[in-house]
Amino acid sequence: MSALRQGSIGAVPEYTGRRPHVSGDIVPLFKRDVLTQPMADACNAVSAKLTTTVLGELDAQVAKGADPEAVARTWLSADGLA
Repeated sequence: MSALRQGSIGAVPEYTGRRPHVSGDIVPLFKRDVLTQPMADACNAVSAKLTTTVLGELDAQVAKGADPEAVARTWLSADGLA
């Protein structure tokens, strides 16, 4: 979290500092001066299609041993986001 406060990173995945990660709590964080319109558009496109149900299904694949990057790429491609 200190790296985010100091500005040395622009995003922190899956961390609120308060409690364990919950599927419905995913929120991308960006430093204002590094967020571009294409980045915002991409996040909004993913957000429009990534429901809690879908995320649970993707998480289940990874929990069974699937490669997280492969699972994400497959989903992005199937939904026309990649």
